Amino acid sequence: MKILVTSALACGALCATGATLIAAPKPAKAPQKVLITLPMDYKEKPAATIKAGQPVALTFFLKSEAGCGDTIVVPAAKWKKTLKVGEKATVVYTPTKSGILTFACGMDHMKGSLLVK
Repeated sequence: MKILVTSALACGALCATGATLIAAPKPAKAPQKVLITLPMDYKEKPAATIKAGQPVALTFFLKSEAGCGDTIVVPAAKWKKTLKVGEKATVVYTPTKSGILTFACGMDHMKGSLLVK
């Protein structure tokens, strides 16, 4: 018999019966949320700081016409999306190491970044 136990107190008499105990699964970490407003966040300094090893939901919002900047590319996440003014798109990605996570326009002329720690 397998029994899901969510606390040590629940074991009590069940442990004496020889029941197999299964630990409750750990809840998944909620992704970090970052809103990137374009074309303003195409700039040299990082738009935000995020944690390595934890998922991040990058939401891109195209506030105004940006030419080739209407297409957003996140190379590390292998993600590309073209937006219309007023539209949002989200990609969830887990950076595995610290450093700079870049995003760029479709022609790689305009660039932005996030600092991963």
